[in-house]
Amino acid sequence: MLPRPLSPLNQLYRFMSYLVNANSCEWIELDRPLDLQRLRAAAEQVTLRHPVLNSVQVRRGTRYYWKQLDGPVRVDLRYRMLTADEAENCHAQLVDNAWQEQLPLETARPWRLHVTEAADGRTWLQIITSHVFTDGRSANIVARDLAAAYSAPPQSRTPDVEVQDGVRDPFALFTSTLPFRERLRLGLAAAAAIVRDALVPSDRLRLPRRARGSTGVAFFDFGQDTWESLRSAARGAGLSVHPLILGATLRTVEQLNAEAGYRTDRLRVIDNFSLRRFATSDDVHELYDVYAVPYTLDFDLTAGDAALVAGIRGQLDRMKRGEILRELYRQKLYMASSLLTPKKLATRMVARHIVRSNVICTNIGPVPEDFQHFGDAAVVDYYSFSQMFPPGEIMFLFSTYRSRLRLTLLYDTARVSSATADTVGRVIYPQLLASISRKVADA
Repeated sequence: MLPRPLSPLNQLYRFMSYLVNANSCEWIELDRPLDLQRLRAAAEQVTLRHPVLNSVQVRRGTRYYWKQLDGPVRVDLRYRMLTADEAENCHAQLVDNAWQEQLPLETARPWRLHVTEAADGRTWLQIITSHVFTDGRSANIVARDLAAAYSAPPQSRTPDVEVQDGVRDPFALFTSTLPFRERLRLGLAAAAAIVRDALVPSDRLRLPRRARGSTGVAFFDFGQDTWESLRSAARGAGLSVHPLILGATLRTVEQLNAEAGYRTDRLRVIDNFSLRRFATSDDVHELYDVYAVPYTLDFDLTAGDAALVAGIRGQLDRMKRGEILRELYRQKLYMASSLLTPKKLATRMVARHIVRSNVICTNIGPVPEDFQHFGDAAVVDYYSFSQMFPPGEIMFLFSTYRSRLRLTLLYDTARVSSATADTVGRVIYPQLLASISRKVADA
């Protein structure tokens, strides 16, 4: 089964992980402490079920492969009881758990667990995986399996393990059945897109040009009423919620630039699109490999909100009709070019001359609710997110959980202050989202 080569997209993430932290985090708040021995046993069972979690990466020539480890399974599980003073500011400690130490993909298993407990019983379980193979939507498969293994009765915790071979090549999975003429068209379109991205002028979020700092994390819950009103406005306009969410993100950046004294006419953002709709079998929905492809889009901000959302819809519709597959070819060309240049130079070239955006907007979608407990501990809240800076300096990650719309805002603390991040999430973004939704519904 293993070793297995990384896909071109995962190779690209692996390449960028030399320069940036590629950790992903499942951030789960529980209402009571966990049994650490029981959690470790559950984690070992999950490791056996997912071979990639029991592997390290090895290099052969210019490619990386997953190589399965021999011997007993031992998961890196870290526990900390917070003092009363630490519990008052536990958010900073939890953020450090996610990113203070990058997963060593070549020397250890690509995941670890952090359990942080407060004196009042509140407990946070953080599942750290690598964005080299997980995306923001699918990493929760590991969380779901861990909850199920932990919650199972004692006599069923060590059954025969159903091995889930989740590492596949998205490029081959979604393009191998295409006719040669279509593959050629997509390849040529990818090359043309690279040239166009390097030439088309666009603006960006204007931020202080300081040395890169640590990553801040802020969570915002917009509630069930906001989610229902957003869905209602989208249905009335014949849209998905994605154009409304992306439109509010664009207007938020425009407003931040205006407050700093800059006018923004055209803006480029990095978005993500799931390839699962192009899958030829249902089992792809149960895999955690990276199937959300990043791509850049340019938008004209001089038009009104309704026209802006219509333009977003048009671009997204073209992606849904199959143009997103072009991005797979573009990622493959990026990877090929990176092999011919020094890593730092290649990354700067992609970020500065091709991507040219420091804003990432990701609509993760619904966080699955098929687990509500870890044994007798109830899940109070759950967030899933990854970090890949550069090129992003601020990331808007949206998800729904228990019919509530939530925003996870990741930002470079050297260039975006915590006060600005708080204002964006509590004031600017929700107001703009509500305003745009009303205008689109009225139109």
